[in-house]
Amino acid sequence: MQWIEESIDEADWNDGNAEILYQAFLKTRSYEEWKTYLEAHPPNPFSIAVLLLIAVDGANAERARKVANIGHDKPGGSRDKRRQIQNIWATGKYSSRDVCAEQECAKLAVSFSKARKDLRNTLNPNPWPADPKKKRA
Repeated sequence: MQWIEESIDEADWNDGNAEILYQAFLKTRSYEEWKTYLEAHPPNPFSIAVLLLIAVDGANAERARKVANIGHDKPGGSRDKRRQIQNIWATGKYSSRDVCAEQECAKLAVSFSKARKDLRNTLNPNPWPADPKKKRA
């Protein structure tokens, strides 16, 4: 508890600085520690209101993040389509990632650039029957 109090200037607290309350909240490690801190430094109503606004804003951002992830993760979503094109590439059917993206983008209902980006940093198929280097030899 001492380390929280040392980092907060008492003059700032008496001015009703909501930022001080928020920083103290972030530094506490448990509900009991937060409760003890509030008992020792009762906040003014303005500081509490600002802290509530910060909490609501954070909750809204988290909710939006979860909703977006649900959409991306559902069957036919962007992550599913990425897995599909990566699995198609892994079959070794195509001689290059560009050809794979070009041939498969319409089937997956994605743009060529999206399909090509989804194939970035993928390993070459093994075995790779369509390997262009094998055809030259």
